[in-house]
Amino acid sequence: MSRDAVKFGRMSKKQREKVEDEVRMHRQLAEVQMYQQPQPSYHDYSPPIVPYEMYQAQSSTSTPIPTFVPQSNGIHISSGNTSPYAPPQPHHPLTGAAPINWPTPQSSLGGAAAANVSNGHNGYSLSQAGAAVPSSSGGYPDSLLTPHVLPNAEETFISTILNSYEQNFVKQLFERTDDGNGLSGMFMNLSRNDGWLTFTDKVTKVIQYIIEFAKSVPIFAELRQENQINQLKRNTFEMCIVIMSCGYNREQDSLNIDGAFIPVRQTLQTWPPESNETALAINIVECFQDISAFNLTPLEISLFLVIILMQGEEDQIVFTHKLKTTLHNNLMQRYGDETIYARLIGMLPRFRIISDNHLQCLNDFRVETQTAAVVNGMPRVKLPDLYEELFSLDQP
Repeated sequence: MSRDAVKFGRMSKKQREKVEDEVRMHRQLAEVQMYQQPQPSYHDYSPPIVPYEMYQAQSSTSTPIPTFVPQSNGIHISSGNTSPYAPPQPHHPLTGAAPINWPTPQSSLGGAAAANVSNGHNGYSLSQAGAAVPSSSGGYPDSLLTPHVLPNAEETFISTILNSYEQNFVKQLFERTDDGNGLSGMFMNLSRNDGWLTFTDKVTKVIQYIIEFAKSVPIFAELRQENQINQLKRNTFEMCIVIMSCGYNREQDSLNIDGAFIPVRQTLQTWPPESNETALAINIVECFQDISAFNLTPLEISLFLVIILMQGEEDQIVFTHKLKTTLHNNLMQRYGDETIYARLIGMLPRFRIISDNHLQCLNDFRVETQTAAVVNGMPRVKLPDLYEELFSLDQP
């Protein structure tokens, strides 16, 4: 046994997982390097002219509201209700192979398995209403269910996650409201404390729907509760980036989230340019721009979200690869270009870096505000409980 192997064996579980995450990230970066193109700077970005349309609403049957309960010893999810990337090629053994053995939704959503993932924090409620889904460009297509590759063996699974996506990320987060423009300045000229409070308030709302969405994914619902919690802690912020990008309008350079219409450039110009928070926000907005350029359909966004959700779950490598194959086939049918899928999946390492930067900024903020509270007697800043639990110091 080599010296490095002995050293690795002596590491704590947390240290080993960190090393494994870094190895996975470098593998992903290496494998997609041939497809990567230089990313434009946000400061140099010129929004393209694209039509801003509206989806038509589609009703759907509501599902029970779940419960997600922060506890003193960590998050509790009442149960019930990745692998290194390699772009699928025509000769790949999984491409064109036997039908995917998709788990049926009944295996995780029926009976005792249909339990609760909610939180009762800050007055949020997880309302269930069928609605249309905003497209990545900030507009809405004429038909919600555009043609997709839906082999019979996959239809039940695909319908489940697509329906959950429509219920949880559409009307609740992206539907226009009469007073939306009145909230356009909500992130302007804020103190650091108020900026974090406003940001975490909005992100927590997105997180609530992510948890509901995750609960509907059969393969996720079948994981042990500890694994579910670790997957959410590890991947939720990356899912937030993808979901919020659906409310980004490239023509107007604005973000629609939970009834607020935020002019991005004007808002960032009011932030201190040298702060880590400003750098983080710029990186996130650049992701919004790049994701929206793919013009992903609701189905493709749903698949992409499940792929992100299942990252790091080594027992589901084959399943995750088959999800990627389905996403690849849909993009190939629409674009006829292998590099489209490769560039999309190639964003995953970038999401991970941004997620890590978010944790670093958050932890710096925690330390500084706690110090101010002790030394100067300043009031402690209380962030939403759900947000605090998911992004705690003991990240998996």
